[in-house]
Amino acid sequence: RSSDLTSDAQLSSLRSVRFSPEGLYLATLADDRFLRLWALDTNTPIAFAPVVNGLCCAFFPKGGIIATGTRDGHVQFWTAPRVLSSLKHLCRKTLRRFLTTYQVLALPIPKKMKQFLTYRTS
Repeated sequence: RSSDLTSDAQLSSLRSVRFSPEGLYLATLADDRFLRLWALDTNTPIAFAPVVNGLCCAFFPKGGIIATGTRDGHVQFWTAPRVLSSLKHLCRKTLRRFLTTYQVLALPIPKKMKQFLTYRTS
């Protein structure tokens, strides 16, 4: 977490958190009046957008668009990165649909691979 890009106040006042359809980004909307788009591979925000009275956010199911809703009923649309998932990410996503974390940890595979499949970084 980079302290200059987010604060404890921002984290404690989150209104909405959503993963992108391909699982590579996270959108957060907080009382600090910002929509943040996070790259999960770097754990840093890659984009910011001002949202007054923000209440919720959601990704378009096919990617490319984030919608934000406000307390006064307005909806705003934002461009989101369209990403073609890496083969490595698609394999992890597919395996995780069928295996729990405990099942992955019990596999006779190298430790680094287990960490990758369980979304842990060392």
